[in-house]
Amino acid sequence: MMEDTEPPVHPCDFQEHERAGVAEYLKHQAFYADLASVVARILEECLKTNHIKIHSVQHRAKDATSFGHKAAIPSELDPTRPKYDQPIQQITDLAGIRIITQVLGTLPEIDKLLHSEFVVIEQALGQIVPLPEIVLYRCRSPS
Repeated sequence: MMEDTEPPVHPCDFQEHERAGVAEYLKHQAFYADLASVVARILEECLKTNHIKIHSVQHRAKDATSFGHKAAIPSELDPTRPKYDQPIQQITDLAGIRIITQVLGTLPEIDKLLHSEFVVIEQALGQIVPLPEIVLYRCRSPS
C-alpha cells in the first residue's frame, strides 16, 4: 500500500521572485504615477476650497526597485517563502500622497476632509517630523 505523501516544497528563488514582481509592476507603474498625480490635484483643490492651510502636497508611485525589494521579503512564518506570494495584488503602497502641514492643529481638519472625499481602507499617522504630516491613507486599487 502506497502512502500519500506531499511533494517536497522547494524554497523560493527570491531573486527570480523579485525580478518577476518588478517586471509585472512596471506594466502598471505609469497608472499608479497618474493616479497619485490626480489624487494630489484633487486634494489640493479640496484643501483650497475648505481653506485648510498646508505646506505642500507630494505624490509618488512606488519606485520599481523598492517594489522588488518589498516583493522579496521573506515570510515571517516560513522564511523559505516570500511574504507576498502575489506582490502586485498584495503590496498596497503603490501610489502615495503626503500632505505636509505647517501646524499640528490642521491634522483633524485634513483627516475629516480625507474621510469625506475618499473611502478610507486603512489609516496610520506618520512620525512627527519638523513639518508634521499625515503619511498614509490607503484606498483600494482598481484591480
